[in-house]
This record gives sequence, C-alpha cells and structure tokens, in this order.
Amino acid sequence: MRRHIRLKEWGPSIDKSKAPTAEYVKSVDGSISQKEFRVRTDRNGFITSGRDLESREFSAQFFFLGDSFVESVFVDEELRFPAYFEEICLRNKLPLVAYNGGYSGATTLHLLNTLLNKIGFKGGAGNMKAKVLFVLPSNDALCLTKAGGYWAFHNKRYSPVVPQDEACGYTVDSVEYSEELLLPLLVSACCQLNLELFLATFPHRGDIYGGDEWLSVRYPNERYYNTVLSWRNRANLKMREFAKSSNLHFVDFDERLSGKSELFYDDLHLNELGSKVAAEYLWDEIQGAL
Repeated sequence: MRRHIRLKEWGPSIDKSKAPTAEYVKSVDGSISQKEFRVRTDRNGFITSGRDLESREFSAQFFFLGDSFVESVFVDEELRFPAYFEEICLRNKLPLVAYNGGYSGATTLHLLNTLLNKIGFKGGAGNMKAKVLFVLPSNDALCLTKAGGYWAFHNKRYSPVVPQDEACGYTVDSVEYSEELLLPLLVSACCQLNLELFLATFPHRGDIYGGDEWLSVRYPNERYYNTVLSWRNRANLKMREFAKSSNLHFVDFDERLSGKSELFYDDLHLNELGSKVAAEYLWDEIQGAL
C-alpha cells in the first residue's frame, strides 16, 4: 500500500460552490441560510477573498492557518474573516493580501505540513513581507483525546497520512505533551524560513449549559458538554502560556469572542457578524505590527 503525507486543502485554482445540507441548517441556530457559498482558491490552494487584486502592488502577504473556524465556508467569500481583514487593511491604505489556509478537520500537525510545503518559500520572496497567523485548531482538543493524538493513523479525520491505517496508532499521554512538542517546531520553522508568526487561540460559543438554548439541543447532557468545554479551555490555556513564554505576537480570540452566542451559528463557527467582529478585533490587536 502506497501512503502519502496529507495536505489538507481545497486544491489549487478551483472555483466551486458549496451549500449546507437541509439537515445541517436545521442543526445550527438559524444564523446561516441554506444557499450556495462560493469557494475560490489560488494556484497554491489558498482560499481567496474573490477580490480582483492582480493589478495592485502589495507590501505584505498574510497567511491564515487554522481549521474550519478560519476556513469559514458557510460565510460569503468576501465576508469570511480573513477576507474581511484584507478589506480592513486595504481600507486603511495597507497593501496586504490575505490567504485563507483554513481547512475542516485540520490539526496543528496538518498545519505544520501546510506551512512547510505551501508557505515556507514565501519568506524569501523579494521585498514582500510574509506573515502567518496560526490559530490553534479546535480539533487539537479532540484529537488529543484519541489514541495516537496527532499521529492517529487509524482515524479518518485526524490521520496525518492517507490512506489511514485502522490497525495503527501511537499512544500520546496528554494535550500538554503534544502541544509542547509541536508549537516550538512551528516557531522554529517560521524563524528559519523568515516568516513573521502570530499565534492565536480559537473561540467557541462556550456558555453555561442551560444558559444557551441551542447548546442544550446540541449536547445531550451537561456532563458531556462540560467535558468538551474543559478540553477546549485546556488547549487554549496551553497556547496562551506558550505564546507568553515565547514573546510572540498573540491574539486571544478565545478571550474576546467566546461566550458571545450572537457571533456563532453553532458552537465553533462564526456567522457573518462574528466574521466581521473577529476581523476588526484582529486589526485592532496587530495593526502596529503590520
């Protein structure tokens, strides 16, 4: 059996539409519609804003890495939060182009692979600055509870190679061990490749069970919800501590956005309002470093 290292992406130079199923729309809180959402990528497989920017000159490229929170498929392409951040920059006379490298189900290991293979060569590309916003994937909080963690070769969603091997998997002791292993690698890679790195936590709907009617529908019982919440909080705490100790640019989406149900259409994904709020917050936090 031939195996390949997994590159989580939509693919290069695509132009397609994706609509949430009726069942999916019924499962969320009503703040998205069952319609077609356009997805376009560049020749390197990054989701674009859809704006015609070919005739402009830019001083910086800004790469967003994350899971489906960054990907934001079920938001109109120009309003996905990386695309809206691009608009804010252009509005403020900052010639920056944003590349959306989010993909559903991605983990830190998947994104490290994306960084090395799709962004690494950008660090030395002429006079154009290359910056990377790494948003900790919420998938880390779940995959690290599975046998094998990031290296769960038996798991269809999380395996770092394809096809997955259902008979294989290594034992990983804890979230702390795995994050402490990969985050320094990410920082080291960016340093060696001349990429300016920004770290970020992921936000979630996170509220008291019973205080948000939708959460009571989504999760079968309070005990399970609190368990998932503890996994997410632990992962974000580890990122927060690591960013502080590393003295890197840090954006705390968790601190700013979590618990604000009006910004999410389910427990992890931003609706249109949430995308705008996230982009505006990102601009406020890092504009001085751009």
